[in-house]
Amino acid sequence: MDPPTANGDQRMRVLTLGTFDLLHVGHLEMFRECRRWAGPGGRVIVAVNRDEFVERFKGRRPAIPYAQRFAMLEAVRDVDLVVPNVGDEDAIFTIEAIAPDIIAIGNDWQGRDYLGQLNVTQGWLDLVGIRVVYVRRTTGVASSEIRASL
Repeated sequence: MDPPTANGDQRMRVLTLGTFDLLHVGHLEMFRECRRWAGPGGRVIVAVNRDEFVERFKGRRPAIPYAQRFAMLEAVRDVDLVVPNVGDEDAIFTIEAIAPDIIAIGNDWQGRDYLGQLNVTQGWLDLVGIRVVYVRRTTGVASSEIRASL
């Protein structure tokens, strides 16, 4: 289901959190979809996972170091602001600081415990008025597939 798109004076804040290692066209498509949802007056914010968190969560460090991933994301046209995911395993700190209307994540997370990975509950999201929306992958490209082919 599509989230509501911004119209009129409504300014949607769309947040996506992730590692964004091996930045690829699938990421760019997701940012473009976030831009569509945010609308011209809205904001697309990307929270980037730090290398230490990625190592704890995935058991390996990212191929591209944090500072370089951060800089590449800042250069993406459809991204308004890049911030660190300061809470690491407890993303609630970042989410509260951004106060988004929507948290967007690729649909490869559907059926997995994405809320648990963020350390938030659906009840808390409902209380603060944030929707989680899964972005449909159109290219089928994933960082894990790129990594496997290397």
